[in-house]
Amino acid sequence: MMIKKGENRIVLILPAFNLVLKFPRADFKAALNWIKWAIFNPKHWRHYLGGTVYHPGPKRYLFKGLVDNWKEYRFYRRTKHPFLQPTYCSFFGLCNVQRYGQPVNQDKLSFWVNLQDISDYEVTHDGHHFSNPDNFCLENDQFKILDYAEPRTQKVILKVGLTLQRDYNQNYTYTEEKSHG
Repeated sequence: MMIKKGENRIVLILPAFNLVLKFPRADFKAALNWIKWAIFNPKHWRHYLGGTVYHPGPKRYLFKGLVDNWKEYRFYRRTKHPFLQPTYCSFFGLCNVQRYGQPVNQDKLSFWVNLQDISDYEVTHDGHHFSNPDNFCLENDQFKILDYAEPRTQKVILKVGLTLQRDYNQNYTYTEEKSHG
């Protein structure tokens, strides 16, 4: 069993059960700090309080993990895209149950350059997710994405997900490629 903490979610990894559990993570301290700041900057209240979980403010710090869990589950249910590591169920965003996959074993630079080359740089539209090998896995030697809640991530998946899955080279090394090119 392993536990990983992201910005908005805590992930409990259970390889023995072939499962991953994702729980929302609220940042009460950040929400309170924002509220303190907003008290002295009231012109910003309406913008941030009316914004979504994708804008800085209390909604993001308290509810983004819950929203991400729900969006990830809904995207999987709606598309059943082969590039997605299956999310079996979501308990209203409070807990997502996802299939476990073997971690990708590639350094960050090689991984990022590999995906850029394969996708003709489409992955740069969401560099946050696609540059991090921890957001991906190998399941029966098939390359899959684990974290796909963000709208921009979903756009990239729909556009080049099958290409990434088909052409991903887990043995690609940037330093070797650079010395040959």
